[in-house]
Amino acid sequence: DNPMELVHGEDVATAVTRALEVSAAHRKILPIGGGPSCRLRQRELLELTFGVLGIRDLPASAFGSGSYYTCWLDTEEA
Repeated sequence: DNPMELVHGEDVATAVTRALEVSAAHRKILPIGGGPSCRLRQRELLELTFGVLGIRDLPASAFGSGSYYTCWLDTEEA
């Protein structure tokens, strides 16, 4: 049930370019993500991915129960 936030490669390229151009971004770590419409749970992502491959109805035992270091991002400053 870990939260995950996806981001499109073009958005990453735009963010990197802007960080190079904007001096206020220099020497900072700014998280980037796709925003609310790109947020899902790890289980959802895996079920969507496996579903495309024709693998459906994964049992709960297919998923771990420990926390992972993913989360939704606060990207307002970025």
